[in-house]
Amino acid sequence: EGCDTLMPLLSKAHELESVATYGAKMVEKVLDLLQRFDVASSHLESEFAPKLVDAVAAASAADEARRTEEARVAAEAAAEAQRKAAEEDKKAVAGLLAENEQRLQEQRAKQEAEERQRLEEEEKRRQAEAALQAEEDALIRAEQEGEMRLAEIGPDPACGEALAAMLAAPVGPYRAAVEGLHGMLGGIAAEPEDVRLRVVRVANEGFQQQLGRRPGVWLFLRGVGFEVCSRESLPSGLLASLGLSSG
Repeated sequence: EGCDTLMPLLSKAHELESVATYGAKMVEKVLDLLQRFDVASSHLESEFAPKLVDAVAAASAADEARRTEEARVAAEAAAEAQRKAAEEDKKAVAGLLAENEQRLQEQRAKQEAEERQRLEEEEKRRQAEAALQAEEDALIRAEQEGEMRLAEIGPDPACGEALAAMLAAPVGPYRAAVEGLHGMLGGIAAEPEDVRLRVVRVANEGFQQQLGRRPGVWLFLRGVGFEVCSRESLPSGLLASLGLSSG
């Protein structure tokens, strides 16, 4: 600061020196001023300049430390952000995997349930078919035994035994069998000339469900006069009226 103040004075002194003549006192003043200037310059160089260098160096070091710290904080923040992003990605992937696993489990459970249902239905169908086959086998045996019994005791006693066999069944099946037979024989009695009423298609599933599989029905029909005939033995006109072909 002292140097900045003296420089204009020295410049002004040089200008005046070229145009003015100084006295002895003025010379002393100038010399004293120059001496003080030299002392100030020496003091500046010996004390202030090193301090200034140290201050600049300290400021530079502090600035470098600040930038280093800022870089470290930024790096840590970036690393934390990257870690959080990776965690979020892991959570998203884990969620997708869990959702996919749940769908697979649900699909497997559905397939297993469908397979169990299919097996159960197959088992029920097999049991029903086995029961039907056993029932048909029993009816065939009953028909064979009925034919033998009919030949042994005749029609009227055979009808009595057939009704007794029907009575051994539960009330519902017994009533259904009696009502079916009553309707069949009642129709024949009402229109005896209608040959179609005296033909029973024993292979017809409707007849089998209502009468054919009932105990005693076959023996009863044979006892009242129904005979076993093949399709080929029936008159062609009767087959046509029944909607059957002779082939």
